[in-house]
Amino acid sequence: MEKKYKYLISGIVILALIGFYYTFNSSGPTSGKTSPKDGELYTVKMALYPNYDPIYVGQEKGFYLEEGIKIEFVGALPFEQMVMAVVNGDINVAGGHANRVINGITNGAKIKAVAATSKTIPGYPHMTLFVLEKSNIRSAKDLIGKKVAIWGFGGCSEFMMYEYMRQKAGVSNPKESIELVSMPDAQQEQALKSGLVDAVFIHAPYSKKLTNTGGVIKLFDDNDLEKSLGLAAYFVSDDFIEKHPDVVKRFVKATAKSLDWSNEHREEAYQITASRLDMDVKDMEGYYSPEHGLIIDSEVQNWIGTLTKYGLVKDGQVKTSDIYTNEFNPYFKN
Repeated sequence: MEKKYKYLISGIVILALIGFYYTFNSSGPTSGKTSPKDGELYTVKMALYPNYDPIYVGQEKGFYLEEGIKIEFVGALPFEQMVMAVVNGDINVAGGHANRVINGITNGAKIKAVAATSKTIPGYPHMTLFVLEKSNIRSAKDLIGKKVAIWGFGGCSEFMMYEYMRQKAGVSNPKESIELVSMPDAQQEQALKSGLVDAVFIHAPYSKKLTNTGGVIKLFDDNDLEKSLGLAAYFVSDDFIEKHPDVVKRFVKATAKSLDWSNEHREEAYQITASRLDMDVKDMEGYYSPEHGLIIDSEVQNWIGTLTKYGLVKDGQVKTSDIYTNEFNPYFKN
């Protein structure tokens, strides 16, 4: 009888442990639940981002766990595949520049930006263009006919370069004024110094690393453009919003806290990100994030206007409210 009693107690303990495991390792969409209950940990799947990203800070500081969110990185994805991965449910949240969200929506993707991640301000550019110190390139006009490395077509770097050439070199057809070459930021320094390209248009933190190694001159950064194109944002699918609105709300709240904390504790944020990217902290720098992660309407409109100018969006095809919402942000006031 005593032996059976012991087995019964053991079984109860095992069942309790199983219940505890599933409560704190919920896989989100696969669980079939519309939103996490109090005490549940909901897994939000994202792609790895090999650059500065306050998501890493939020993970380290426990801001997502406080909101019942576990971030699971499922591997790296090209930016060109992010929209489709979100729509298909392969990942739940993706980060990208506003123009990628706009392009996705105008091409039929049911997605929405829910939190801003970066904003261009003096001292914190989104991208910086460098040339070799020994080259004879010292202005936008000197770049005409030259090869410039960017990280991917269809992204921020492509259209920022076009706008730089249009505004500063006075060319009427920026797309034909330079030859763009696509390669990851991490490969651009070697490409520049080996002569494969004449200039690199590079994101943080690789811009700081390139400056530290020397032999280059900064030609411009995106603060020099007439209108800000520095807005990037996290976006989710309309389907995910419909099925898991509370998860979106929790994610946005934790993200807002991560962004604000990273702005206020930049040195520690750099240390956390440098460790995640396996970089020397002296080579680390990052973006400035809009306060509380709130998306700024005028910056979305700047991107719509830019894409309209280059024929990717028809005049009047979309409005800013089609692209983003701040409704899940606890700091938003109508």
